[in-house]
Amino acid sequence: MAVAIVCCVMNMALDVAFGQPKVYRDRVEPHWFGDQSHFWYRNELPQSESQFILVDAAAGTRKPAFDHAAVAAQMSEILKQKIEPSKLPIDSLKFADNRSTVVFSGPDGRFTLDMAPAVLTRESTEDDSSPVSLFLSVRASGA
Repeated sequence: MAVAIVCCVMNMALDVAFGQPKVYRDRVEPHWFGDQSHFWYRNELPQSESQFILVDAAAGTRKPAFDHAAVAAQMSEILKQKIEPSKLPIDSLKFADNRSTVVFSGPDGRFTLDMAPAVLTRESTEDDSSPVSLFLSVRASGA
C-alpha cells in the first residue's frame, strides 16, 4: 500500500514538473455572441483532447457546439487522414449570428460547417488562426 502511494505521489510530482496538468475543465474562456445571450468555449481534456461547448446563458443550458463526430468524419475525408472527434485540428471558431454556420480555423486551413444538415466545406488551406505580423520599415528623415 505504501509503495502505491509513493508511486502515485511521484507520478503527480513528475506531471507537475513537466507541465502536464492534472485538473481539467477548471476554467471557461467565453467567446460571446453579439446578442450576449450565448457563448462558446473550449474544454481542454487529458491527452491533448478537447471539446467545444455552446452555452445558452439565458436558459442556463450547455451542449456540444456542434457534432464533433460528424465534423471529424468529414474532415478525415477532406484531409485524407484519420481525425479523432476529440482531437479536431481547430484553433478558433466563428459562429454566424443566427448560429446556422460556424467557421473553423486551424493548421489545416479554414472550414465552414452548415449546422443543418451538418455539411463541412473547406474554404482555405491557409492557417489564418495565427496572429499576423506586420513589419513597417522606418527611415530616419533627411532633415
